[in-house]
Parts: sequence; C-alpha cells; structure tokens
Amino acid sequence: MEQQRKPSGDGVGRMPMPHGFKYRVIALRGRPRHSGGDSFDSRHPAMDLGNRAKLFSPYDALVGFSDTVAAKRALYEDPPRLSEGEQEVLGRKLFRLWELTRSRALARENAVRARARWFVPCADPQHEAWGSRGSYRELEGRVEAVDPLRRTLTLAGTPIPFEALAELDSEAFRETESQMPP
Repeated sequence: MEQQRKPSGDGVGRMPMPHGFKYRVIALRGRPRHSGGDSFDSRHPAMDLGNRAKLFSPYDALVGFSDTVAAKRALYEDPPRLSEGEQEVLGRKLFRLWELTRSRALARENAVRARARWFVPCADPQHEAWGSRGSYRELEGRVEAVDPLRRTLTLAGTPIPFEALAELDSEAFRETESQMPP
C-alpha cells in the first residue's frame, strides 16, 4: 500500500492537531492509496461512476413545495372580455373547425393544426386571485375534436372550454377567407 506524503507539522489538514488526539498515528500516515492487486481493493471494488453520480443528485424533501412557492409568485390577470363581434368571429372559427373534424376519421384525414390561447382561473384557494383572476395558456397542435354539446375544443389532447378561449388561429381560417368573395 502506497502512502501519500505526510502533512507538514503536527496537524490534521489545516488545523493543528489537538493534544491527546485519539487518531494521531492514523492522521499522520496520510490517505492510503490502493493499487489493483492488494487485498483491500479486491474486498472493496471501486463504485461505478453512474451509481456514484446518484449519490450527489438533488433531493427534494418537501415534494411540491417549490411549485407552491412559484404559484404564489405567479402574476394573475383578469379573465377575457370579448365583445359581441369577437365572440361571433370566434364562433365562426369554431364552426369551421367542427366542419373539418366532425368525426375522428375526418379529423385524422384533415389533420387541422391550430393555435389557441385560453384563460385558466387560479386554482389555489389560499391565493387572493382565486375565483376572480387567473392566467393565460397557449397551445399549438392538431385539432382532435370540437364538441358543441360539451362546449369544448380538444387540441393536442387538451380539452379547452369554449368560454375560456381568448384567441384561436389556424391555416384553415385563412383558406376559407381567401375563397370568400369580397
């Protein structure tokens, strides 16, 4: 077994060795180095680097606490107030999407893509914005369904209530606008 160089003076690291230190002899020997052939190395093989990295991975003792703190810092906005004209335009857009996705087969065939922006009310009853304010979310993806009975637009697997929609955009709307007479 090779020995590392002994520390200069009578100390442990940078500290002076206390009088009557129980492990004085061991500390003065220095850190042991093992070569591949000694008995210690065969009894205590080196840990795999992948497993060693797991020892130093972050640990969240309070699961969800950081999300809760971030939610308290969130800036909430007022819900959308669409005029009658804007509601009418949004209704026409939803009808056009419904025409293109009336059935699952038709939705797959047309593969209409859209971008939606909608309002999500604050879900934290402990927050001052609960019940009156919320935040906006945005999503772009394939329109899977427009359900007039449930009043939802399903975009990329996410159901969005008609009442929450603030904006809706798609290439399908531009195609119908270009076909309409001036």
